[in-house]
Parts: sequence; structure tokens; C-alpha cells
Amino acid sequence: MVFPQPLQGKAMRLLLIMLPLVFVWIPASLALAAEGSGLRVESFSPQGTVKGVRQVTARFSAPMVALGDPRLPPPFDLDCEQPGTGRWADPRTWVLDFDRDLPAGIRCRFTLKPELRSLEGHQPAAMQTFTFDTGGPAVRASLPEDGSIRIDERQVFLLAPDAPVERDSLLAHAYCEVTGLAERIGVDLIEGPERDSLLRERRGSGYDYASLLSPDDAEAGMQLRDAALHEAEAGLLALQCRRSLPPDTD
Repeated sequence: MVFPQPLQGKAMRLLLIMLPLVFVWIPASLALAAEGSGLRVESFSPQGTVKGVRQVTARFSAPMVALGDPRLPPPFDLDCEQPGTGRWADPRTWVLDFDRDLPAGIRCRFTLKPELRSLEGHQPAAMQTFTFDTGGPAVRASLPEDGSIRIDERQVFLLAPDAPVERDSLLAHAYCEVTGLAERIGVDLIEGPERDSLLRERRGSGYDYASLLSPDDAEAGMQLRDAALHEAEAGLLALQCRRSLPPDTD
């Protein structure tokens, strides 16, 4: 059949338009299939700034070890100040356990090993790195406790930070804030014999003082004696507002 010339031109234009679509679509589908076969970490926890880290968990997109065979070396190059014990919880999940909750000031970096392979031989689709840190020092417990109404005009506050605090930084950034007063009141750090006398007096507070020494286990704090007691007290901070607090204020 012979088509009129305008129709032939239209058919040719349609064919030229459709052919590139076919040839573009095929490589794209192949690329997606190739990407899907690459090994990757589907989830990693924790990330960012997190307090009280005790465990790290990474889950992979494919089985890494045979069920019941946890002997494969760690899948990450680890840069962390605190050591941990790694293990495979299941064929796809790797876990790193720390001996205790990480203190403040710790930063950990996990970089996926490029030579890593799944059970089926898949290699990492891309380099993946995960980081977390435990932030700066924070107050774990205080005496008087947060929200206490038993505050006198020359109150001394005992604080239990979760990491060592630099003296100059403390005095530069810590302050007392009183309801109804717009200004912030600076603090003094009580040290030396005055601090020692204060702590001896506070030991008579029983459970409250034990909770300060061991915020996670007050009963353990009650059992502290001699060297262990002095070690726990060494981390305490004794602060006092630089001027008397107004009576009956928060």
C-alpha cells in the first residue's frame, strides 16, 4: 500500500520519536537491577548525638554469615575511643556491645570495609560511613534534686556530671536562674577543705546521697566505702550561687 507523502512523513517522525524511548528505557532498567544487587547497610543505630550508648546495631541488605556461624570479622573499620565486642546476632545483623554506657565526649566512626562480601558474593554498592557522638558533659543527678523546694538562701548544689568538666569552662557557662529575676547569677566552685567537710556532712543524707554517687543504682551507692567512696566523690561538683538567693523562690 502506498501512503500519501504527508502520512509517510508523520509515520517516520513517530518512529524516530519512539525508538529513543525504547533504547533509553532498557539501560535504565539494567542499571536499577545492578544497583539492587549491591550490598548495603539498610539501617544503622545510633547516629548523631546520643547519650547513654551501650550498643551499636547494623543491618545489611543481604545475608552475611551462615545461620549459627558468627565467626566473620567485623564488617566495619572502627575508629572509637571505647572498645567493644562485636558479634553477628543473625545472618544480616551485626551488633557491637560496649561494657558500659558510654560517657560524654566520645565520638565513634564506622566505615564499611570495601573488601566485604555477602554470602552470595555481593560487594558494597557504595562506600558507607556512620558516626555518632555522646555530646558534652551533662548532669546525671543533683542534690538537692531537680524541682526540689528545699532550697535555702546560701544553698550548695552537688552535681554528678557524666564526664569530667573543665574548671574554667564550668565557671564561664554555669549560672543560677531565679524565678522573677531577669539576670543570671554566676556560681562559685567550692574546693579544698570546705568541699571535703561538705561531703562528709552529706554522707549522712543516706539514700539521697547514694543516688548522687550512683545514679543508676542507689543501692550500690549505699555500699560504697573507703577508696571506692572517695573515687565516686571525686567526680562530684559543689557549686554555690555568688549571692544569696531570695527567700521563697524557685
